[in-house]
Amino acid sequence: AQKEKAAPMLLAALTGKDRTMRSAAIRCLGNFKGEEITKAVADKLATLPPQSQVQVIGILAQRQDGAALPAITALASSKSDDVRQAALAGMGQLGNTATVKPLVAAMSNESDRPTIRQSLSRLKGDGVDKALIAALGAAEPGVRVEIAAVLNARDAGVAADALLGLASDDEDPNVRKEALKALGEVSNSKMCPKLVDLMGNVKKSSELRGIVNAII
Repeated sequence: AQKEKAAPMLLAALTGKDRTMRSAAIRCLGNFKGEEITKAVADKLATLPPQSQVQVIGILAQRQDGAALPAITALASSKSDDVRQAALAGMGQLGNTATVKPLVAAMSNESDRPTIRQSLSRLKGDGVDKALIAALGAAEPGVRVEIAAVLNARDAGVAADALLGLASDDEDPNVRKEALKALGEVSNSKMCPKLVDLMGNVKKSSELRGIVNAII
């Protein structure tokens, strides 16, 4: 009951102009549990200074409450590098299948790709791997490389055929290389005949070695 009474005071301090009070509110935020307070804080997230946004995003992500996901996702396009990186990381902690599309879209900023790769690799949800496979149609070769690496990290066996298609037909050598690398991790013995067939279509000798490595 005391915490319920204190919640409005916490929000007031969080959004107020007094930096000391705001810092104290952020430190106390972890002691307030429940979806209601999560939503209330998330609703104020966009109004906070960048440094406070970074701190609050981290706390909200640790709460593992999906109620904060929309507000955090909205900051994934922030002009502040620190805020954007925190939001992209938070999306990986709280996100689901629907989070794949905005994370892949955010890969247009190359400097954010390492954080996005980690977030995509940790996303939970039965449809995440299939959503990533669908995203392989991205026009940007660098994005296809990243997605192939994510599918590798996720050990997404369901992606074996899609990765084989990239390894065989993609015009970009970096995409083919990453696809072969991923195939070495996610494919099983049933894929061996297809990989052997692929040997006759290699475009570079290094890719032949990649196929051999994928088979063994």
